[in-house]
Amino acid sequence: MTVRLQSIDATDVEADALEWADAIVIGSPVHYGNPSAAMQAWFESAWEPFWEDKRLDGKIGAVFATGGGLAQGLEHVLASLQRLLASFRIQCVTPAPTRSGYDSYGAVAVTGTPPFSGTELADAFSAAGQALGALVAAEASKRSALPRAVSGSAHGRGVETHYSMSSRGV
Repeated sequence: MTVRLQSIDATDVEADALEWADAIVIGSPVHYGNPSAAMQAWFESAWEPFWEDKRLDGKIGAVFATGGGLAQGLEHVLASLQRLLASFRIQCVTPAPTRSGYDSYGAVAVTGTPPFSGTELADAFSAAGQALGALVAAEASKRSALPRAVSGSAHGRGVETHYSMSSRGV
């Protein structure tokens, strides 16, 4: 499987998400309980022309968020990102329920408060993200006998990114 990681500014929605990828994974930091303005603006401008595009039919997606603390809007951001994908008929997959609290509606990571304020993500958050990626890849591969791809957008510590995975080797 091939993985692409790009800034959302460098992402061509038609080429990268509609034509190349079979799944879309987006993420954002928490900004006052909401996704970043850049992520929202990206959908409103770059995605809007494809709102009725049939190439989005059957795509799956997932979401994740980073925030300063566990109770500072992570689930609000996950729900908002799921609604963005649903607006384009992208069906979100969610992790199986766990008692970890790090992946109920998508994967989350706390990056700003102790004990999670270091330069590395805590192992539990990394594991939740890896499990979500594996789930998306498995679901995408079930939907077609063709080689599958996963495309996504993330926002880490201050930089929106877009990533893709494909078994096509491209």
